Amino acid sequence: MRTSIILITSGIIAGLGIFCIAILQPWLSYEYFFSDLSAIVDVNPLFGVTSTVVAMLWFGSGMASFLGALLVTGVYQTFLFSSAGLSAVLALDEILRFHDYVSPQLLGLGEREPKIFFIAITLLYLWIFREIIAHVRWIILAVSGCFFVSSLLIDNSFVREEIIFSWLPFLRTEAFGEIVEFLIEDTLKTIGIFLWILFHLEAARFLIREQLQMKKSLPFVLEYPANYSSKMTQHTSDSIQSRKKKSVSA
Repeated sequence: MRTSIILITSGIIAGLGIFCIAILQPWLSYEYFFSDLSAIVDVNPLFGVTSTVVAMLWFGSGMASFLGALLVTGVYQTFLFSSAGLSAVLALDEILRFHDYVSPQLLGLGEREPKIFFIAITLLYLWIFREIIAHVRWIILAVSGCFFVSSLLIDNSFVREEIIFSWLPFLRTEAFGEIVEFLIEDTLKTIGIFLWILFHLEAARFLIREQLQMKKSLPFVLEYPANYSSKMTQHTSDSIQSRKKKSVSA
């Protein structure tokens, strides 16, 4: 019952948080704040569907890691919570367009600074948890990274103009430029995100299974981490006394 009350209270607080943000923010009317974008501008709901799917995938990956983190402890939990946080940050960037709208239009920065920030925290995440990642199916994450890097390179105007179109000048047409900028770039990014979520689903499954096996073989390590030594000593002493009694009775 206590858990139910906590969860219900959390849900209400989260909803009231959105309510407070809607009241305090000065930019949009309540109708525009809560309505669907396609309804506001009266366009086909499929407009921007890829961006919507990408945001859903980011959040899906974060939720998979978050739920996995609730079922494990120790460094496994830290890794999965960090994975959830990173996926959530990238999802918010996709929804709020932080790198290509908020940063240049509202903060007076360019698109490069947010991208460098996201790359930096991702590299930091990979470095800190490199040992755990190496024990999961890391090849999935590596291939995902290759697709993300390819997407970033194509999104860079210097790469498009000075490398792709310079080496292949016959491709310098308006139609092909649109194909490269949107179709190829976003397809590469979408593949990378699909692989990202598959890796984190596999990571959560693997780490939960790994810790269950550890708990089965070393129960005191997980159940009594603070006084493991005394518990194990008592457990060993009891086992010795039991064997002595059996030998005496025999």
